[in-house]
Amino acid sequence: MLKIKIDEEIKNKIIEKYSSYQLTSKNIYLDFYALINDTKIQIYSNAKKNDFKLLIDGEDELKIFNDLNLSKENLINEDKKIRESTTTTTFLNLEPQIGSDEVGFGDFFGPIVVVAAYYDENFKELFDELKFKDSKKLTDKKILEIVPKILDKVKYSCLVVDDIKLNELINKKMNFNQIKSILHNTCLNNLYNKIDEKVNYIFIDKFNDEKKYYEYIKDEKNELKNITFEIHGEEKFPSVALASCIARYVFLEKMEILNKKYNVKIPFGASKIVDDFALNFKNKYGLKELQKITKTNFKNFKKLT
Repeated sequence: MLKIKIDEEIKNKIIEKYSSYQLTSKNIYLDFYALINDTKIQIYSNAKKNDFKLLIDGEDELKIFNDLNLSKENLINEDKKIRESTTTTTFLNLEPQIGSDEVGFGDFFGPIVVVAAYYDENFKELFDELKFKDSKKLTDKKILEIVPKILDKVKYSCLVVDDIKLNELINKKMNFNQIKSILHNTCLNNLYNKIDEKVNYIFIDKFNDEKKYYEYIKDEKNELKNITFEIHGEEKFPSVALASCIARYVFLEKMEILNKKYNVKIPFGASKIVDDFALNFKNKYGLKELQKITKTNFKNFKKLT
């Protein structure tokens, strides 16, 4: 469990970010309670409502801590290991490898991006210098800063599927895991064929059962085998961490294009804030235009029709 002192501004940002996961509680000192997978997020206040404490408890507590970009100096826990684990990344395998990850499947607005990236010893020095790690542990500002520095130095493959194409696939009764599987397989193959050396390690940030993955890609022309599927693969393998950062960078760039096109600031995720934004967008541009930049299988869309 992580305990962190926060101020009211940070409290409000956390509530806004995780409002769609909020649960009710009768505890008068509990200002906010949310459950993300098996990880609890709780914000307690004193009687005067001028002192706040955030508790994050569960398997993804470190990921959420870093995702919120909180300072380790505000940790109430004095355990040195906890403080260090929030800022350091120790990968399990540093051999030459290919890894893939995706971004955008949890966002109502915007495209989906799948990236496969190659990592070897030639990239290690730059990797360490820029402090690359899982994109969820880096702010978007940091990703926009460091990723452009490596794009011409790393071998990678990227696929972007806009919402128009994605909705077509969904209308053909394809589910998200099927779409992910085909995109990951395509990306990995594209990159694998670019690399001259033999690659013994291929990793995917696990999003589905391995048997199902191969079932979904069985009709593909090139079916890449001998893949290691790992939950939180971006925390364990530098190639997946690299892929996650590039994917996030591309996603942010595509979202900025949409922002400029419509002169708006589109929110990420699928929370109530996104619902409110979508309603305003629909009223201004119409439902057909909204369909072009949203995933129509989300509950968010059904609320608007």
